[in-house]
Amino acid sequence: KQNAVRLVAYVPDKVLARRPGYRIALHAAQVIESDLVQVAANELNPREALQAAQRGVQISETLVGLDPDNVVSLNNMGVVQQSSGDALWSMGKVREAIPYYLKSLDSYGRATAGGAGFFLIHGYDVAQTAYHQAQTGDFKGAAATIASGAQFQGELRRIEPANSIAVVLLDTLQELPAAGVALQRDDFTTAIRISREAARH
Repeated sequence: KQNAVRLVAYVPDKVLARRPGYRIALHAAQVIESDLVQVAANELNPREALQAAQRGVQISETLVGLDPDNVVSLNNMGVVQQSSGDALWSMGKVREAIPYYLKSLDSYGRATAGGAGFFLIHGYDVAQTAYHQAQTGDFKGAAATIASGAQFQGELRRIEPANSIAVVLLDTLQELPAAGVALQRDDFTTAIRISREAARH
């Protein structure tokens, strides 16, 4: 499977050899590397997943450098940064993974200029990053990550109706990591209470 996707990657690589700043080819290469990450992850090969994710980060940095406000490029950069964290996490390098999760939060945050769907992507990443921080024992860092999500709640409420499903989902996503932190602290009563409140919400 890796070889099949790598053959597809050969095309934008050949184009970029002749036209290094050609954004269509760069975008194709960015998406292909993200696919290679998923193939490697499905094959339980985190080392190969990390290599593909790192190539994706390099391509993404080039794209964002050429067009700093491009929402798609920013979102895709968040994907490969998050994938780098996931690969490191799978390899047992949990503390090395956290900086990549934090970088993905920044990229996803910048992509929220694209609208409500991007706010939800950011919200899911807040929940995942905070939970991983709590799993490593960094409860202060987890609290800071959760707190950072409040700004995006406020921004979404300014552009969406109060009863918007996006607002409801983001509010719930903001609650969930607190339950995860409580779980990691062995505070099961609080974890259950917050989870039940989120479910009712």
